[in-house]
Amino acid sequence: MFRASPTPTRRPQPRPFDVRGALRRIPLAPALGLLAFIAGLVLMAGHALALPRYTARYGQDCILCHVNPTGGGMRSLYASAYLVPEEIAARNGADDALGAFDPALNEYVTVGADLQPVLTDQCVTCHGDFGNGGLDMRVGVSRSNLVGVTSSNYGIVRVVPGDPGASLLMRKLSGAAGVGSEMPPGQALADSTLAMFRSWIEAGAPDN
Repeated sequence: MFRASPTPTRRPQPRPFDVRGALRRIPLAPALGLLAFIAGLVLMAGHALALPRYTARYGQDCILCHVNPTGGGMRSLYASAYLVPEEIAARNGADDALGAFDPALNEYVTVGADLQPVLTDQCVTCHGDFGNGGLDMRVGVSRSNLVGVTSSNYGIVRVVPGDPGASLLMRKLSGAAGVGSEMPPGQALADSTLAMFRSWIEAGAPDN
């Protein structure tokens, strides 16, 4: 008896991947967040984060060491210059070097971590490269232009180590009489900030 050959079953052809359709099904907000995260990793590649040793005695400002004034982002040239070999070893994962990261607050007020962020944020706009009154308060030169230097405008030493009351800097910052207008103009510094400068001068205005 003759039997008809069975009709071969045709397998469905695989459909090409619909990229546009897949993208339409991805929620927009998470997708943008992921893209931003990836872009951040790319832009931040090769740049280190802040170092714990720079936690300051009176609170660390970020503008001195980071491009972003509110923290994070690339380190500035000033911050990079202060990398020390012990911390580089610790950052590279050397187990015996982890002690380099000491989270304790600094015992004393320091020029770099405490004072310079205030000077950079509040003073350098006027007292910069061509500083008013011949005073340049930029990073790296502020202390040498303050300590033991007599003001050409007032004939008073700007910072007398160990004597805040005789220092023109403290008199200007606190709005004392006889030395012109209070600095910075229009925005008096907080009492805690004034105390920080006073403490530094009382300690002898060290270069730290």
